[in-house]
This record gives sequence, structure tokens and C-alpha cells, in this order.
Amino acid sequence: MLWNRAYQSKVAKDRGARTIDLALCRPDGTTFRWSGRVLSPGGENDALTLRYIERHLKFLLWQKGGSRVLLAGAPEVATALSGIYSAD
Repeated sequence: MLWNRAYQSKVAKDRGARTIDLALCRPDGTTFRWSGRVLSPGGENDALTLRYIERHLKFLLWQKGGSRVLLAGAPEVATALSGIYSAD
């Protein structure tokens, strides 16, 4: 919780911060959407943003469930998450 607050504080100060959208899709067609702000890409921000989104996604999968994840707004995070969560 404290780490998330520190991350969001950093986002609030980042002029290049951007919006990211996640959608969790279930086989029955139900979709849950979450939107948030993340740091601008580059440098240490990439690792921080990946950690923030990966932990958030893990929680949402536990809370809501889903078999498919859609992500918009941070292509580098989408690529990294596909490596973490894909079966291959």
C-alpha cells in the first residue's frame, strides 16, 4: 500500500504521465475495465511501472477473474506482461 502511494505521488509530479487502461475478459463475455495513471516511459520508470501494473493486474485477476487481458496506453508494459503471464 505504501509503495503504491509513493508510486502515485511520483506520477502526480511527472509531466509525461499517461493513462493506461486494462480490461479483464471472462469466457462468458463479462468484461471488467480499470483505468489509471502511470509514469512516462524510459529509464527507471519502466521497471516501476511494470511492477505497479503487474501487481495491480494480479490483484484484479484474483478479485474479478478473467481469461483474457487487454491493455492500452503502454505498449512496453503489454509486451512485458505477455512474457510474464503467457503459457509459452
